[in-house]
Amino acid sequence: MSSPYVRLLALWAIALLACSGYILPADGHSHQGCGHTFVADEAKQWADRHSQHLQLRHSSSSSSSSSGMAARRLQAVPKVPIRIWVEYQGTEELTAAGRQRLREVVGSAVAVLQKFYKVRWPTAGNLLVPAQCGVTDQAGNCYAHRPDFLPADGGSSSRGRNMCGSAAINSSHIAGYTQCSVQGGCTEFAGGDGEATDYYLYVTARNDEACRSGAAAWALPCLFDDATNRPLLGTANLCRAALEQDADNAAIVLVHELHHALGFTDQLFDKFIDEEGQPIPKEQVVRVSRTPYGELRPVVISPTVAREAQAQFGCESVPGAALENEGGRGSALAHWEYKWFQGEVMVATNLYGANGGEGTLSRITLALMQDSGWYDVNWAQAGFLDWGWQAGCDFVEKTCTAYAAAHPSQQYFCTREQYASDSVNTVCTFDGLARAACAKAPFAAGCALKVALGTAPNCLSERFASRAGEIFGWQNGASSRCLPVTLPFETERYRLPSSAAAGAATISDSRCYEMSCTPAGQLQLSILGNKIDCPAGQTVDLATALPGVFDQGSVGPCPDNAATCGSLACGESCMGNGVCVAGECYCGMMYTGPGCRTRVEPGVALPVGNGSSAYVPPRTAASKCRDGAGRLWLGKTAPSSARRGLAAGVAGASLGSLATESSAQQCSCPCCLTAASKPFVSTPTASSERWLSWLAWMRAKSPCCRSLQRLAGQPPASL
Repeated sequence: MSSPYVRLLALWAIALLACSGYILPADGHSHQGCGHTFVADEAKQWADRHSQHLQLRHSSSSSSSSSGMAARRLQAVPKVPIRIWVEYQGTEELTAAGRQRLREVVGSAVAVLQKFYKVRWPTAGNLLVPAQCGVTDQAGNCYAHRPDFLPADGGSSSRGRNMCGSAAINSSHIAGYTQCSVQGGCTEFAGGDGEATDYYLYVTARNDEACRSGAAAWALPCLFDDATNRPLLGTANLCRAALEQDADNAAIVLVHELHHALGFTDQLFDKFIDEEGQPIPKEQVVRVSRTPYGELRPVVISPTVAREAQAQFGCESVPGAALENEGGRGSALAHWEYKWFQGEVMVATNLYGANGGEGTLSRITLALMQDSGWYDVNWAQAGFLDWGWQAGCDFVEKTCTAYAAAHPSQQYFCTREQYASDSVNTVCTFDGLARAACAKAPFAAGCALKVALGTAPNCLSERFASRAGEIFGWQNGASSRCLPVTLPFETERYRLPSSAAAGAATISDSRCYEMSCTPAGQLQLSILGNKIDCPAGQTVDLATALPGVFDQGSVGPCPDNAATCGSLACGESCMGNGVCVAGECYCGMMYTGPGCRTRVEPGVALPVGNGSSAYVPPRTAASKCRDGAGRLWLGKTAPSSARRGLAAGVAGASLGSLATESSAQQCSCPCCLTAASKPFVSTPTASSERWLSWLAWMRAKSPCCRSLQRLAGQPPASL
C-alpha cells in the first residue's frame, strides 16, 4: 500500500466538509448528514407555498387585477449586472474584525455573480416582493399571508411567519396586500418603499446547528416573482469556520451557496420559464435516466445544458448533465454529479477539484442558469472545466473501473494497481498540476481519484518545495508540472530513499519539474540547470540523459507535449488566477481581463467587450475549432493571437506568411499544427508526419491548404 502519511493527507483532504453539510468519517467510504436537511426542507416549504399561492391567485376572481403587475414585470428594462441588496443580521457573535471579514467575503461573492449574470426580466423601479397568500375564498379574498406584517392576537406581530431561514424579512421590501379575517372585515398592509435592486439577500453569521455539525455555509430562496417565478428574496448564513479561512476560499463557498438562493435547486426545476415567459414542464428540464450499467440517475435535459454536456464530453448521445444521486436532502438532486463534473463549483463537496484547485464556474452551470429563463449569462467569462473534456461517451456511460480498463492511458481515475499497490507511493493529478495520492472521495460513485497532497495544485506553488529538490532537480512554480518518477534516485553523493540498498525494488512516485518548450514544440525539463527533452510517451533515464550527475532513476512517461506546451503559454498571472489551455487563459471566478490580471470588485464594471450575454457555442473537436474569421485550426482551440488575425510567437513566420498568401477573409484555413500553436516545419519529419496526414486529408476540403503544404513541405506520396 502507499505510505500511511500519504493516505492520511488524502483522506484529510477529502474530509473537508461539503457545502451540502456532509461529513466523511475516517474510513473515507461513507458519509452522514450534518445539518443541511433543514435548509432543504425550508426551501421546499417556500417553493410549495409559492406554487399554492399562484394556484389560488390564478383560480380566484382577483387574478385579473394582478395581471397588470405581471405585464409590468415583463417590460423591456435596460439590463445591468445583477443587483443584490445585502442586509446583515445576526452578526452579534462576531468581533469587529469578523464583521469586516464577513463584508469582504460577501462583497467578493456578489462581484463574482455580477461578472456572470444579468436578470432577464428586471423590475422597473424599486423592487417590492409579493407576499404569499395561503388561503382564499371564492371571491379571491386572502386570509393568510407569508410573510405577514399585520398585527394579530391583540397587536402582536406574526414574527414566526416572517422569517427566511434565520433572518427576519424586512417589511420595507414587501409589496402591499389586503388580508381578510374570518371574523369579518379586511385590513391593508401598505407595503414598503423597496430598493432599486434585483434581489434581497439577508446575510447572517450565526454558528447554528448546521455549523456545529461541520457545514461552512448555507443559503436558500424564500420569496419569488409572481410573473416569472424568479427568486427575489433569500438568505445565506456563513459559519464562523468559513470566516476563519482564506477570504477568497470563503467567497467561493458563498458563490456556490448563492447559486442555490438564485435558483440552482431541485425545488425550482418545475418553475423554469422559456424566453417568452411561459412555464416549462418539469419533464422538459430534468428526468431520470438509466445508465448503460443499470444505474438510475437524474439528468438535466434542458436545451442549453444538454448541448453543453455533449460538447464537454464530446458525446452526442449523452442526454444532458447528471445531477448528484448520493447524499441526503440538500446534496442529492441539488448539485452536479461529482464523477462527471468534479472541479465545477456546483458539486456537492468543497473539494471541488481533486487537483486542489478552486471551483470552476463553467459553461455547464451557466447553461442551467440561462435555461431557468431568469438570467442572461456572460459566456465570455465562463471558466474552463478540463475534467472529462472531450473524453468521449465512455467517460459518462461506463463506471470508472470499466472506463480505466477500456482506456489504459487515461489519467482521471486511479487504477487498482495505483490504489492498492505496495510499489506505488504518489501519482500525478490528471492535469499534471499536483502530486497526489489515490483515495476514494465522497460523491464520486465509489471511484478512486487522484487527490492532491495538501489540497492544492502543489506543483504551482513554491511553498510546497522541498530541500531535496535542490539535490535531485525538482522545482515548484508557475511553470512546473507533475511527472511520474521511478525511485530510487541516486547521484554521486545522495540516494532517495536513503534506506534503499543497491538493487532494491523500484517504487513508482511523482515529483514536480520545471518545464518549457522549444519553438518546435518539444517539451523540455529543467533539471539542475540542464534542459532535457521529454518526448511524449517516453521515459527519460536520468543516468543516460545526465551522465556524471545521476547514477540511477527515471522520469516519465512524459505527457502529451502539445497539451503541456499549450498550458505553459499564458504566463504566470494566468496560472495564478486562472487556467491556461492551448495558449488561452480562462480566468478563475475572482479575475477577468487579459492574462486574468484584473480582480473583480463589487460595483466595478467589467472591461468593454467582456459583457456579452449572447449564447456562444462551445469550441469542440467536432467543430474543427474555427476561429472568428471561419478559419480552421487543428486542435481544440485556436490561439488567441490567431483570432486577432495574426499568428504571433512560436507560430510567427509560417502562419504569418500564409495569412498574407491566402485571403484571410475567404479562406477556410490556415491550419494550426496543434492546440499549442506549434508551427509547421519546413520539411516532413517524424514529429510532423501525423499533421501532414491531416493536410493530405484536407487538400480537397480547403484550397488554401495547398499554400500551407508549400510551407510545410509536400506530404509523402503514401499519404
